[in-house]
Amino acid sequence: MRKKLKILLATDYSEAAVNAEHYAIKFALDTNAELRLIHVYQIPLIYTPTKPIEYVKSRDDFKKLELQILQLHLDELFKALNLKKDELICDCTVSEGIAGKVIIEEAKEWIPDFIVLGTHGVSILKKVLLGSHAWNVIKKACAPVLAIPIEGKYTGIKNIVFAIEERKGEIKAINYTVRFAKEFDAKVTILHFTNFAISKKYETEKYKAFKHEIQENISYDKLNIILKYHQNIIDGLNDFCLKSNADLLAVSPAEHTFFEKMIMLDYSFTKNMSFQTKLPILCIPEYQNPKSSKFWELFEVDQSYINEIY
Repeated sequence: MRKKLKILLATDYSEAAVNAEHYAIKFALDTNAELRLIHVYQIPLIYTPTKPIEYVKSRDDFKKLELQILQLHLDELFKALNLKKDELICDCTVSEGIAGKVIIEEAKEWIPDFIVLGTHGVSILKKVLLGSHAWNVIKKACAPVLAIPIEGKYTGIKNIVFAIEERKGEIKAINYTVRFAKEFDAKVTILHFTNFAISKKYETEKYKAFKHEIQENISYDKLNIILKYHQNIIDGLNDFCLKSNADLLAVSPAEHTFFEKMIMLDYSFTKNMSFQTKLPILCIPEYQNPKSSKFWELFEVDQSYINEIY
């Protein structure tokens, strides 16, 4: 990795956001990263008898106030974690607008290595893939997004599970994940769950072909590629993550992923997912044109290999 990574951390001061802040700071310290804390606000409407709806008089003053609040919040955060200001490079920025859109714009300008978001409620997979600004950020992000559930804790990166659909576009995300894992000497399990809805023979052969492609192009002694059967794919994924003590669940969501389709069809399967409240999800963007992406260049991905795929 580069000497100094960059992490963009979004906050709305909620309990989930504060937990994500703790995760991001510990992750930043562990990776020698620079942190930027961003808060997106909206100008409140004020009711008066003569002018039923009007904005506050000075937008600049309101922005200054929001920045002061964020800086005080950061001071309290450092105090809670027993950190001195010189132990971590961290700055603050605030902006008016819609959260997802502003976060994307800030990321394009600052070019972080990771975007960290807190997720609300118990259904993290549903929230990450269908919920409010989190999904909007993930779909358009120029960097991997770490979605941190309210009970997610940073304890290091030792074991990553990458759930795949066996799409061609996932190869470069797997390549990135392996490179990321090497920095921590972490184990990576490439996992495909199936219920053999089409046919056992077809899906087994497809898995073997995809596994061969991974092995031909990506080398890592702590990489394991597995096909698992489970009648309920999400339950199977949940059980595997629990039993393997995974630190991260990695996915590379494209439009209409199998996660999204299943959530839209059946909301009940999220009820018993333990990792939805504890396991962070690393969402790696699937770029249409990797050669133009600064993200992959920053992590020194083998461009010749990517060119062969595309």
